[in-house]
Amino acid sequence: MDKSIKQEVLRIKLKFEHGDADNHHLDFYDASKSFNGFAKAIAITSHAFLNKGEIRIKGNSISGGRIFLEKSQSGSFEQFITIVYENPIYSGLAASALWDAIKYTWNKVLNNPEDASKTKTMERIEPYFDDLELALETPMFDAHRVIHSDKKMTIDITSPNRKGNIKLDNETLKSVEIQKLDKILTGIKGNVTRYSNISHIGRFFDDILECTIPFDTKDLSQSEKEILSWSLHESNGAHELGKVILKVLPTYSAKSKLKRYTIISVTKADQESN
Repeated sequence: MDKSIKQEVLRIKLKFEHGDADNHHLDFYDASKSFNGFAKAIAITSHAFLNKGEIRIKGNSISGGRIFLEKSQSGSFEQFITIVYENPIYSGLAASALWDAIKYTWNKVLNNPEDASKTKTMERIEPYFDDLELALETPMFDAHRVIHSDKKMTIDITSPNRKGNIKLDNETLKSVEIQKLDKILTGIKGNVTRYSNISHIGRFFDDILECTIPFDTKDLSQSEKEILSWSLHESNGAHELGKVILKVLPTYSAKSKLKRYTIISVTKADQESN
């Protein structure tokens, strides 16, 4: 990294408690999987926040930065991680803002209670949160590996001298443990409310459920992708316009919460009725 550019440093502490951690040991293989999950989750979140929402699905590095595993604290299972990065895009961005981004994003993915205050950090993340959540799904599941094997264990994630924390436990594991059912749902009617022509990820308002559901696409034709864009454009004028009919494969969390639709096919609602 260019030494002439000011570097920011963010330290994060992982504290393993209960279960095997109270006996001063962790399963070696499970711990390695957890650390690998944390490394990817930190890299994906940090890179996206520092690079205007650019999502690296297989992220293991930060453009303009590095992630270091520090020496463990003696006599405890407290592990420090240091993120050192340059900030050419958001000039003067303090490390506290990056911590807020990680804290807000991960707590939202884990369905942990969120900070009631809406900061500029959160507003910056919202436009690309759906893409980020999908990218974090596997890394956050892997980060729970020691908890998956030892249900009593918890991991408390903090940043020294900064507010807030992220708590991983058996309940948060259920939020990132997904269940893909083979049953295809048909006749799903509604409007596209957000759609990226680059990632092909977006949100869909389901008229029956009366809520928005994240979606990704599976091998749609170019004409079908254009229908999604058409629905988004038309429904901006009026909710009753731009209706489409989807055939989808739903994905659920271990808590049976609907997480997203994978769209298999899409047609305009007026074409369906003809």
